[in-house]
Amino acid sequence: MDFFWIILASFSASAYGALVGFGGGVFMVPVLVLVFGYPIQYAVGAVVFSLIPSSLITTLLNNKERYVDYITGSILELPTMAGVIIGSGLVAVLPKSYLEYIFVIIISMVGISFLWKTKDISEKGSIWQGLNAHHPYFTKRNSSGEILYRVNYLLAAFFGLLSGCLAGLLGVGGGFLKTPIMIKVFRIPVKIAAGTALFMILITSLTSTASHYLLGHILWKYTFPVIIGFIIGPFLAHKIKKKLSSLHLEKLVGVSLILAALVMLMNILLK
Repeated sequence: MDFFWIILASFSASAYGALVGFGGGVFMVPVLVLVFGYPIQYAVGAVVFSLIPSSLITTLLNNKERYVDYITGSILELPTMAGVIIGSGLVAVLPKSYLEYIFVIIISMVGISFLWKTKDISEKGSIWQGLNAHHPYFTKRNSSGEILYRVNYLLAAFFGLLSGCLAGLLGVGGGFLKTPIMIKVFRIPVKIAAGTALFMILITSLTSTASHYLLGHILWKYTFPVIIGFIIGPFLAHKIKKKLSSLHLEKLVGVSLILAALVMLMNILLK
């Protein structure tokens, strides 16, 4: 009976994660541990492995709709990987407990800002837009040659490094940080931001899977039902995404950030 419910939970987490660009791991790991009694290391191993086919399928589906910006994804992902290494090394130096609570508060506030958004912020009204307008930057243009958005390389390196450091320091997946960074800082349309974030999760999950495999954290009996749900979920997300407006999808991102903050808070309190 657990087999069926794990597939259903994995399907739900994967579909929702693919929709908002989070991947679903931040929601699925605590469900496996608290509801189904998975040892934490096998829960993480099952999810990071399952994210490979899930994020690959989502990337292929989003690519057909031109919702993946591979250049921006690569620009952000490289410093993120470096940041994870730095953050992991800072664990023994910085007061992790206080930082966790601060991080939960910040993520909650960013989530609320998505829900309270009533109109687009002008470029002049954002400090990030001012910095983003300076060279060197990469520009994304539409078929008519008009600039859709720009990504400053130095700003991307800063936020990529920051999200990686937080992920390594606090032991959280960095996937749910990428979508809001792209939307709020670089003003990337939400559907492209979510699709690009999932492309980055594909890269991260490949490296994470290799690490957890070598540590013996990926066991087939724990992984099999999770991977089934994670393979099916993206197809539902893709159909829903086509019907959602950008504004509604942004609000879902806001809800997801608040949920992620609550999950993190729950993990802190249960330690």
